[in-house]
Amino acid sequence: MVRLYNWGEPLLNKELIKMVEYAGKNRIAIKISTNLSLPIDDAQAEAIIKANLQKIYISCDGTSSTTYSTYHIGGNFNKVISNMKLLLKKKKQLGNSYTELIWLFHVFSHNEHEIETAKAIAKGIGIKLSINKIRTDMGKEIFETADKSIERDSKWLPENPEYNTFNMEEKKPKKRFDCRLLWTETVINWDGNVLPCCSVYSETHSFGNIKEDTFKNIWNSKKYISARKEVLGRKNNTKTVCHICKANDYLYI
Repeated sequence: MVRLYNWGEPLLNKELIKMVEYAGKNRIAIKISTNLSLPIDDAQAEAIIKANLQKIYISCDGTSSTTYSTYHIGGNFNKVISNMKLLLKKKKQLGNSYTELIWLFHVFSHNEHEIETAKAIAKGIGIKLSINKIRTDMGKEIFETADKSIERDSKWLPENPEYNTFNMEEKKPKKRFDCRLLWTETVINWDGNVLPCCSVYSETHSFGNIKEDTFKNIWNSKKYISARKEVLGRKNNTKTVCHICKANDYLYI
């Protein structure tokens, strides 16, 4: 399975459909995550559904233009809902029972009062809804302790502890994350850099480059081996970004 998204919007890639079709011919399932805010016409919607993606996650963090645009600055809530409906319509018309559309609703302080409304809207248009806890600044979280993240981003965190990833009194994550990603997944960026997870995007922390070496060599490289040893609590000498993440108590959420 391949996720064709990371630090960007997959629908901006004009070759996305070709990539999905190529993967499908090789029996590889594809997932994408999109804010679905770009204009999508009937033909584009049909092409997306015909491509047979396994899952299409749609980030829409609000049930009104006001709450939606608080985080999705410059976005158009009505356009996103309209695009959702269009994709659902095409899915039904084409008899596609494989592709699953999922509305991701991330709970912030400014939209936590809209959870029940989101459930009602999702039920009304016939889309699966996933209520998600937010992460603090994703580009910084593993490089700092929880109290630093909370200090900077507290205004975004919901009051309801059910939807907050942090214990606000102790200033730390509620649950330590036991990382298995070093054995089960990998990230390959557009420039060929191989990274241990989606929390890191800088080539500074790259474990290798797919344009310069084979994936097998990178997967079994000193950096990968050292990172795995660090997670397992074994002695290792090569420092990686995983050492920083562990020192800050696994802020991967």
